[in-house]
Amino acid sequence: MYQNEDAKFLWQLTVAEYRDLHRSMMQDRRMEYGIKGLAQLLGCSRSKAYEIKASGVIDKAITQNGKIIIIDCEKALQLLGMEYKKPSPTKPIIPMSSHRSGPRA
Repeated sequence: MYQNEDAKFLWQLTVAEYRDLHRSMMQDRRMEYGIKGLAQLLGCSRSKAYEIKASGVIDKAITQNGKIIIIDCEKALQLLGMEYKKPSPTKPIIPMSSHRSGPRA
């Protein structure tokens, strides 16, 4: 019916086309959930993360419905003036116990 796929209305998409469109839009976005996720993103305590959320600085990066909080990581860090670095899945995590050089006195 249409010559160009871009000319379709949203209501004319099949479920598979809509799913593909949604996945392509959300592919590079990282989300964190809750105060604990925000604290993990910022590398701070949960109480400090709650203070930052309550200050309103990152309100544009937060979607909240009742107790459920979803944070767009990239947008939150931009609003805070920090650099966003995507997590590296290939970087090994070194346990703290392996950092010791010997017994402590």
